[in-house]
Amino acid sequence: MSNEMKIISIGDRFEQGRHESVHSRFEKVINFVKGAQIVSIVSPEIGAGPFRIVMEGLDTEASDVIELTQQKIIINDAMQYSYSDEQIYKSELKMDGIDPEKIQENILQIKRTLVATKKDESLLFLLSDEQKSSSESAFDKELGSQFRYAYRQLMSHEFEQAALGFKGRGYGLTPSGDDFNVGLLMGLQLRSQAEKKELSKIRSDIYHNSLGKNPLVNTFLLQAYHGWYDAKWKDLLTAICGSGRHLQSALEQVLAQGETSGADTLAGFVTAYEILL
Repeated sequence: MSNEMKIISIGDRFEQGRHESVHSRFEKVINFVKGAQIVSIVSPEIGAGPFRIVMEGLDTEASDVIELTQQKIIINDAMQYSYSDEQIYKSELKMDGIDPEKIQENILQIKRTLVATKKDESLLFLLSDEQKSSSESAFDKELGSQFRYAYRQLMSHEFEQAALGFKGRGYGLTPSGDDFNVGLLMGLQLRSQAEKKELSKIRSDIYHNSLGKNPLVNTFLLQAYHGWYDAKWKDLLTAICGSGRHLQSALEQVLAQGETSGADTLAGFVTAYEILL
């Protein structure tokens, strides 16, 4: 364990207490199970989040237990790091004085970029009339058909069935369909705030029908439902709600997340603006 570790930020939803039930480890991330959710310690490249502690010099292989107190982070019951209130990451987005029409323009710009993006195995094909590759396996063709059907259900306001249609489908630690539902909830959250629309029942129906047995997915769904954003998504939403400056660079940061997770979440986010409400 390196003595050169340094706290960068602590998520505002990261509960105090002891965390020792490891869910998964990666080169730059350690995920701990906390009830039905996941809390994480991550390297700076991953970025801040409501349920994340960001630490420079993180050794993911040697960190087994973390305890968060009001003033310190204690790792492996030995190494202690103090922090201040200034290091608490604020995950909510301020929505004062925003222009819904400008947001629509920025969403349209994002859609154009995404439609032109080639991201194999992602759900970006749902945003256009593009057909999936003819070289796909029979399983992937059927999966694509199921996604298209769920997408049509969304457009027909069959929200519960659409959420179930995306839920758990696809590959990866967070399947593509789950990422899509996360993005859909974020998009509907933005619309409800920006357009002053009463979408609480729609959002609740989608959220509760998207929940499953994957605690990592459930954590992302919880964040999206409550409007608690990771730093990269908060940067993108800030650009969307503002002048559009830095929109492309913020979009690229989100699009680069995971193999297809960023693309799949963006597909759901933009789809929220495709639904006539």
